[in-house]
Amino acid sequence: MKRSDWVNLNVCEETNWLLSKPWAFVLLAQIACRVQSKSLLQRSLGNGEALVGDYRSIGLTQGQYRQAKKVLQESDLVKFKGTTKGTVATLVDVTIFSPPPGDCGVANG
Repeated sequence: MKRSDWVNLNVCEETNWLLSKPWAFVLLAQIACRVQSKSLLQRSLGNGEALVGDYRSIGLTQGQYRQAKKVLQESDLVKFKGTTKGTVATLVDVTIFSPPPGDCGVANG
């Protein structure tokens, strides 16, 4: 396994809070994984960015996905931006999921 193929799950108060919101937790996990392991399609994205929107791949309905996005955005963990290629999620807080040491998996600024 390459170093960039994993993320850290930090056990902290924020993680415990988000675990009570399972739809948001699973969406954040998907974003963290995609930030660290970008497919060919996602290589043009910047640090901390990942394409999302395929909510069925993580077992969510469209309504659950929208609610999860709202929780993550309101808690300042992730920013979402609609583009012509889909929704880009930008990981802005690594309190819960963080990149491996020495990796740059979070957006700057």
